[in-house]
Order: sequence, then structure tokens, then C-alpha cells
Amino acid sequence: MRLKALLSLVVLLYASTIPLCSRVRTISSTMPHILQAGSPVFSASPATLDLGTVAVGVSTPVFQPPPFAEPLQISNTGTGPLIANFSFSSPEFGFDSATSLPNPVTIAAGSSVTGGLVFTPLAAGTRTGQLISNDNAVGSPHTVQLTGTGINVPNNDFAVVLDPTTPPTIIVKAGQTVTFTAWALAGQGLNTPISAFAQTQCTGGPIGTACNLAPGGFFALSANVNSRQKLTVSVTPPLASGALHRSVPVLWGFMGVAGLMLGFRRRREWSTVLLCAVAILSGTLIACGGVTVISASFGGSTPLSITVIQQVGPGAVSHTLVVPMNVQ
Repeated sequence: MRLKALLSLVVLLYASTIPLCSRVRTISSTMPHILQAGSPVFSASPATLDLGTVAVGVSTPVFQPPPFAEPLQISNTGTGPLIANFSFSSPEFGFDSATSLPNPVTIAAGSSVTGGLVFTPLAAGTRTGQLISNDNAVGSPHTVQLTGTGINVPNNDFAVVLDPTTPPTIIVKAGQTVTFTAWALAGQGLNTPISAFAQTQCTGGPIGTACNLAPGGFFALSANVNSRQKLTVSVTPPLASGALHRSVPVLWGFMGVAGLMLGFRRRREWSTVLLCAVAILSGTLIACGGVTVISASFGGSTPLSITVIQQVGPGAVSHTLVVPMNVQ
């Protein structure tokens, strides 16, 4: 009897420990989150990065505008250290050799690092890829979308092209200014001395059009040093002067009638009135009218020429980009 009672007691104790063990396992599975000092959180700025326009086959470091900061920032907005290992989905994208971002990297909580990128398009057109971060933050792997545009440029030469975001025809109102972007791109093998500054010119548009390029020079294209140069173009066509040329026959007709009336001495009063009317009409037409040559250029497509002159080998070579411009 005692043995049977003892066995029953053992079975009862074992059965009562099963829920307790289950609770212990549940608590132990959550212990890392409780015991850790904090959890890292991955953040990238920008989440999508356009690396711009580059000649096919030319490796081009990508920087933001002055002060030429590295374009990619990786941040840890969590409360624990972020340990990340980076890779790229396409060989066309990578870290610049001069980047300050180590790989792999440990980023302390609340801190961030920046990285320089390089873009080497292998074909013309839009190129896409991803920066991939395998890290210890929730949601790993994390990605940053990368894009860029490849342009075919002859070897040992350069080209002047519109930025892909610029419309193929520039539309501007008379008297107003429009600004757009073009690029001077060095092809593979172009090796221009840094002292051989390029020259830039902007011409065309209706007579009196003001066109400015920035920079106006002081750069040298080279596949190894400065493989591309951004050109900011500002164009201001003149105000239309109206349509005096359409009203010239009417004006001459009034003047002829006035001359005939002046011939009749007996009706000097009428002649004087008519002469005053012609003078008023002439002043109105001149104020609202225009020059025939200028006004004929408005309302249609007028070419604008952007020229870059650069030393290539022993001599200078110029390339011109012709951009249609519609002045309204």
C-alpha cells in the first residue's frame, strides 16, 4: 500500500511540473530581448539613389554637390550596436576605393556612417541594382535601390548630352528664364592634362536670347580623374515685341489718306484731326508692335547650341549639343 501511494505521489508531482517547464521555456525564449541592452534598427538615406549619367565602361565616383559629401548614409536608430556586411546585386555599382565606410561595419546605437559609391555602366540606357545589407537588425537583409544611366561615348573622346530628366524640347515663355542640365562625359581612354581647361559656349534662340553656362570652363575631362562635368544651362529669351509687321499696310494707308486730306486747304480742320488720329494710331502700334525678325521666331521650335571645346591629344576638339527650344 505504501509503495502504491508513493508511486501515485511521484506521478502527481511529474504531472504538475509539465506546465511549469512549459512556462520556463517560454520565459527563456524571451530572455535575450529582456537581457539585451537594446536592439539595432537599420536606416539608409536616401532609400533610393540615382547615380546620374556616365559614359559606358568608365568608373565614376559619385559625390553630392559641394562640399562633395559621400552620398550614402547608413544609420542605426536603435538602442543596440548594428553589425552590417554589405554587397551589391550588380557589378556596375560598388563602393568607391576612397570611401570612409568599412565593410563589414559596426555602427553604435544612435550613430551613422557615410559611404562613397562608384558607378560603371556596362551598357547604354537605364541601369539598376541594389546595395544589400546583411545585418543583425530586424528585417535583414535590407536594401538600397540604385539606378543610373549609361551613355555610349567613343573611346579617347568626349560627348555632350542632355540629362535624362531634361525634356527633349525646352519650353519657355518670352522674358522668363528656364534652367536645365546637360553633361560633358569622358569616354574610355581619354586622358586630358588637368591644366587643359575646357571652353564652353551657348548660342542660338531668338535674337536677343541670353544663355549662360555654369561652369563656364575651368574643368578638364579625363576618364581617370574627372570623367564627367555637370553643365547648368540658364536661358532667357527676349520679350516679344508684338506684330508691327502685320500692321504696316494699315499704317501706310492711314498716312496716305492723311496726305490727301492735307492737300485740301479748305478742310484744314479735318486734316488736322485725321493727322492727330494717325499719330495716335502710330504710337499705339509701335508700343504694342514689334520687330519682324524677332516676332517670327516665337511660337515655334528654335535650336539652342551648347558647345564644349576640349583638348584631345595634340589638338582641340569641339562637340555641340543642339537642343530644340520652344518660345511661347
